[in-house]
Amino acid sequence: MSYTVNPVFEHYYQPKSVEETVALLAQCGKEARVLAGGTVLINQMRSGAVAPRHVINISRVAGLDEVRVAEEGELAIGALATLAKVARSSAVRKGWPLLHETMLEIGVVQQRNLATVVGNLCRPVPSADTAVALLVLEASVLMSGAKGRRRVTMSDFLAGPRRTMMADSEMVTEVRVPPAPAGAGTAFVKLHAPKVNAAAFLLNSGGGCSEARIALGGVAQTPIRVPKAEALLRGAKLDAQLIDEAGIAAQGETSPASDLRAGAEYRREMSRVLVARALEAAWNRTKRQ
Repeated sequence: MSYTVNPVFEHYYQPKSVEETVALLAQCGKEARVLAGGTVLINQMRSGAVAPRHVINISRVAGLDEVRVAEEGELAIGALATLAKVARSSAVRKGWPLLHETMLEIGVVQQRNLATVVGNLCRPVPSADTAVALLVLEASVLMSGAKGRRRVTMSDFLAGPRRTMMADSEMVTEVRVPPAPAGAGTAFVKLHAPKVNAAAFLLNSGGGCSEARIALGGVAQTPIRVPKAEALLRGAKLDAQLIDEAGIAAQGETSPASDLRAGAEYRREMSRVLVARALEAAWNRTKRQ
């Protein structure tokens, strides 16, 4: 793959508010790209994968770098909050340990200091780590656009490989994550090559599993939930056999592709293994509270 040293574009903007950013997006349309951390966009421009006429740098928009506990106990992650900032947050470590665990599995220190959670979501690859974790946490995405503001679930937001349901005139301002109830346990596990990942959320109520959520990445066109595997666990007392059965069920809900890195069957088998590992770790963590 050949790279252009200096990407070429016609116009560069540095808005200072969400409203100004949205107005620019409405004006520039499909030929604009929003720049935050730049770890994805700059590389895509250098390789020629994208060639926007307009680059809109939102780094000067005040307040978008916050990681805070908002109303009703939700975690709010702003559009400029880096992976490193989320990982360092004491509120995240205490209330949303799955996000802390996931952030530390992404890239290297230098990347985590630049890359943003929202940027990772807005150009989602099938194995996007942040999307997998946020799916099991039932997060939502807040967007602002020419037609106003709206909130959509993470599962609705992911529309396909590197595609979301966001309109050209919209930008993501925040990700919201609901608080976990007492008795919840979570885990994130990852195979680096080929990239396959899994996240689990389990709720222990009196020794039984009252809620189960499982997400997988790298085994379909987008990160996915596996409802048949989840249904096996709800209302049951988890043991090694049931966890293995859930892994097999999850495997059957995947639709991976083959490429130069690995075949579809290998990815499908790894999904079974990773789901079982994530479930075992998450269930053990429910018992430590």
